[in-house]
Amino acid sequence: MKRTRKVVSTLVTVAMVGTLVLPIAAGPAFAASDNRVSKVINVADDYEGKLGTLSISEDEDYAGDFTSGETFTLTLPSNVEWADGTNNDDKLDVRDYIDGPVTARLVNDQTLELKFTDAVTSKASKIADVVDIDMAIVVDGAEGDIKVSIDGRDSGVTEGDYLIARVSSGSTVTTAMDTKTMGDGFSKGGTIRIEETSVNAIGTSEQEIKLKLPNNFVWSSDYKTTKYDDVKDYITFSGGFSPADFVKAEISDRNLTITIDPASSRTQRGVIYVVPYFKADKKADYGDIEINVSGDEIDDADVIVATYADFGIELAVDDVETVVAGQYAQETGTLTIEEAVPGTLIAGRDLTIELPSWVKITKVKTKVKKGDNSFNVKVDEYDGEDNTIDLNIENGTKKTAAKIEVDFEVSVQANKSGDIEAVVSGKSGGEGEIVIAKAVAPVSVESVAKAQLKIGVQDQPMSDIIITETAAGNILEKDSYNKDGQIVVKLPANIEWGANPKVEVTEGNLEIDEDNIDTSGSYLYIPVDSESSKASKIKISNIIVDINRVVPEGPVEAKIMGNALVENNKESEGWLDDAKPTGDDKGNVGTLDAGEFDTDNVVKVVVGTVVTPAPEAGTAVFNVGSSIYTAGGVTKVMDAAPYIKEGRTYVPVRYLALALGVAEEDIAFENGVVTLTKGESVVTLTIGSTVLTQNDSTVTMDVAPEVNNGRTMLPARFVAEAFGAMVGYANGQVVISQ
Repeated sequence: MKRTRKVVSTLVTVAMVGTLVLPIAAGPAFAASDNRVSKVINVADDYEGKLGTLSISEDEDYAGDFTSGETFTLTLPSNVEWADGTNNDDKLDVRDYIDGPVTARLVNDQTLELKFTDAVTSKASKIADVVDIDMAIVVDGAEGDIKVSIDGRDSGVTEGDYLIARVSSGSTVTTAMDTKTMGDGFSKGGTIRIEETSVNAIGTSEQEIKLKLPNNFVWSSDYKTTKYDDVKDYITFSGGFSPADFVKAEISDRNLTITIDPASSRTQRGVIYVVPYFKADKKADYGDIEINVSGDEIDDADVIVATYADFGIELAVDDVETVVAGQYAQETGTLTIEEAVPGTLIAGRDLTIELPSWVKITKVKTKVKKGDNSFNVKVDEYDGEDNTIDLNIENGTKKTAAKIEVDFEVSVQANKSGDIEAVVSGKSGGEGEIVIAKAVAPVSVESVAKAQLKIGVQDQPMSDIIITETAAGNILEKDSYNKDGQIVVKLPANIEWGANPKVEVTEGNLEIDEDNIDTSGSYLYIPVDSESSKASKIKISNIIVDINRVVPEGPVEAKIMGNALVENNKESEGWLDDAKPTGDDKGNVGTLDAGEFDTDNVVKVVVGTVVTPAPEAGTAVFNVGSSIYTAGGVTKVMDAAPYIKEGRTYVPVRYLALALGVAEEDIAFENGVVTLTKGESVVTLTIGSTVLTQNDSTVTMDVAPEVNNGRTMLPARFVAEAFGAMVGYANGQVVISQ
């Protein structure tokens, strides 16, 4: 009975036949024969015929052990019989196919007894005897492996079970060996393999094999013939089949019918290979093309041989490479552009490849890997200043889909990272996008702690800075122009390095020139002696900075820069096709040239925060008649000047309170009452009143607070002493010390 099955895989592995089969179980140690089966074949569950040859040979070291008169038996499993001349159509009898010094008799349907005759050789002759049995059998519903069991019966024959055949279900196995992509016009699909599951599985009579295409596909008329030579490029035979078995091929719209007449004498499973050649009409649907295979003795099967595709391109990348931002000559993965069907890329039109805006293309190479012999592509002129290139299709394809490989060298903006995606488009046909590289910063940077930096204070300590390579060799000893590499750490304007900090390599094997580390204003210079082969880490510690009084409050960012990290800023000379660009307007410092960006750093890191100094628990000096005062050594400006009245110095309330350590939010004024709070001490004064209250006690002053020109003015001595400060006066200055 034939079985129907749907085959969607492109290749099914069929069990291979071995030429040497070892026994399943070894015989007695004293037995001295070597037993082997010449081949194991697949058969149907109703097979009648000969298999391989079972050879029973005396071991040369035991020649003469086969003794006249001794017997041994060969037994088949149930549902398998020895051919006896009556139980098979060809009248085969296993006893006619035995060669050697033995006689044979059938004990029953499964057991064959062999008896050595006087023809066996003697030990003295040292000639080994051999018995060959061509395994003529009849299978009646057996399944799986068929083994013959040898019982030596104490003779010189080694006992054991030997595999002689396998029973396969069904008649044929049909597979598509590969799949193709096709467009309009006649195209070849993947080769179809039709293989018998066993010898003679499809019989020996003339029969038809039918291959049916989907709706709206038609076969080529090349198949319509009775001469094998006309179709030998499309239909081939192997194994137990031969070209002589071909009768004819016919086509009718979607149907191809192949008539064969298999030989009856075959001893191997037959195989037929069919190369489908067909085309789609205007109504055909895009997608998988599945051919139905059937026949008189062929098991039904559906195989996918091709994909009918619209015009378009397929993009692929061999490897998504990692490229380093800020450096020249960075190679991406190879971009492959392949036509879905021939003719997608139209001659005379451009195919545009666009990379992100933060990438510039400095070198392009193309290679045609596949296509018609006339197919050609040319890279339009590029100057390294853009993120796009155009490929001009000089000649298109008609028969073979084109495949182009494109290799790029790029320059990535120093402070950018992430996927580099190529977007392919244009009037030549086809579009798509794919990631061809991943950009990474050459280093990462961290500040161990964020220092609180005070405006106008010199020699302030700042947090350590750690610079870590993201990969070995990312910090350059020499840049592309062979200039000595250096790392530069730049602080914001009006923040300057004090004494040289300590700079050391704490991990990896990067070498820096510690003797020539230098600072100048906001810049720290770290020369590089040798690149690393192990990713390295640089620690900058013992940092002292000077903060100018005009620095605004807020975070302080340090820029990590220098030609050891950033080659491609506009202060360099550009890079194109592995060299500095030439020409009157090329390679100029300070202008954007090939591969350059207006970016001088790879990363920024917050190293501290500038804050207005909290009131100092030190000395404040107020100058009578001047709005300038100092607190904790820092010069500051008030919005009103101190003055003397009735022998007492009056100071604006806000600045006096701050100098005494009262926080801004703890200065209150409401309905003529001033309240100053510092810790557990609360001092209250009233405009026009000489009474000062400190917590639960009161003090009577000899003058009262007043408002002058819109500013509340307090007698400095009484307020300062209420907070435990000492007050001195000399030469027009009030000095308050805590």
